[in-house]
Amino acid sequence: MILEREQINRYLRHILIPEISGPGQKKLLESSVFICGETVNDSAAAVYYLAASGIGHICCHFDEPAGFEGLAAEIHDLNDDVSIECSDGSRSDLRIFLGRPEFISNKQDLICCSRVPSVLAFYRGWKGGMQVAGDGGGLHFLLTKLSDTLAEWELASLANATNGEIFSNCVLSALGVMEAIKLLLGIGTVIPDFLYFSLLSMEFAKVGDAELAHKLPELCSLSPEECPEVNLTDRKVLIVGTGGLGSPAAYALALAGVGTIGLVDYDTVEISNLNRQILHSGSRIGMPKVASAALFLKRLNPAIAINCYHTGLNKENVFDTIAGYDVVIDAVDNFPTRFLINDACFFAGKPFIDAGVIRFDGTFRTVLPQQGPCYRCTLPDIPVDGSIPSCAESGVLGPIPGIMGFIQSAEAVKLLTGEGHILSDKMIFFDGLFSEFCTVKLSRNSACPLCGTDPAIRELQEYEFICPDKADETNCP
Repeated sequence: MILEREQINRYLRHILIPEISGPGQKKLLESSVFICGETVNDSAAAVYYLAASGIGHICCHFDEPAGFEGLAAEIHDLNDDVSIECSDGSRSDLRIFLGRPEFISNKQDLICCSRVPSVLAFYRGWKGGMQVAGDGGGLHFLLTKLSDTLAEWELASLANATNGEIFSNCVLSALGVMEAIKLLLGIGTVIPDFLYFSLLSMEFAKVGDAELAHKLPELCSLSPEECPEVNLTDRKVLIVGTGGLGSPAAYALALAGVGTIGLVDYDTVEISNLNRQILHSGSRIGMPKVASAALFLKRLNPAIAINCYHTGLNKENVFDTIAGYDVVIDAVDNFPTRFLINDACFFAGKPFIDAGVIRFDGTFRTVLPQQGPCYRCTLPDIPVDGSIPSCAESGVLGPIPGIMGFIQSAEAVKLLTGEGHILSDKMIFFDGLFSEFCTVKLSRNSACPLCGTDPAIRELQEYEFICPDKADETNCP
């Protein structure tokens, strides 16, 4: 199989990465992945990222298959290279199991019956965990401990999902697809131990066998702070950029029922967007991204309101655009817009949530004006153009912005509801090639030109916007 010109354009960001390039993408297109989940809706995010990444054949099993035909139609529209069916996946190259702890425990005979590589991911509330094995039998210890833990806990009161469960599911979906791609291509290091996370505290840790027995009870139960359900219908979130980061952020917020989502993007849908921007599709190429995203989100949740701003942010319109929103999500991939958002949110007193991605790596932080360090505390000035490579130049693995965008959406809901710990004094660095999360402490800089003790910046500056690549998901005007 030789990649055709249209396929090269579609997977351009992957092909730019030396570890993948053309031969790697060709291998993904020739691969078959089996995904087993509780319902179609619970597994949809993982299926979208499998298809967007160019996994050629997707086999699905759902305990409740209602809605599969609709999902299959959307997958064909997202990527017509991909075939999808309901089957037992007996001839698949890799398997993903995704669900709540009791669902995973009930599937252990199916998990252990095959020797193909397997990704096991389960979640409860705001927490999740994942382990990867080169063969299904390598998960026997985890499954035994999980069954023992579930036998000791009364789970009857946990039937209803919490807000957090949407986000832990989505994060695991993108993480699982990332690990699947690494396994299929033989690149990086797959997770050797159990990966545990809590989105309430933004804790990410690898847990060895000796510690697993202590972490599983946390993952299989809900803490009191996870149980209250908060109505989000009167809350408003603005997402600047509807590309690789903005797509997953908007997807999860729509599922969670945030009442109003604002979408800002100057660009139109292109085929090179579709390897990672799951809100868009082949039939909407040429449509403004904000309009394409709104169509997807309204199908996902007809009750939400979508405000579309088919423009780039600039010094003249930024204050009017962010006015009326509770939280701003920075989902752009250029420094001038990021600095503009930082400065405008500082003057307007708006919290904003930032993330960035390149190749296999991602970063994440939250900025609370006057309460914690701003973006300029660590990077006072806009970097000189060309001094830092962009994902347009270096590529990005499709699920990486998915992971970071879903984390952004979780943080937004925590800000809206007052739940959990807000990451305003730390930054998370994620190395997807080696499955490592690293948290770095941040402090306010007294010499910061914006929020320091003697600020030099007292109004919005001039921001020079340069789009290095029209196909990029940056938000240049």
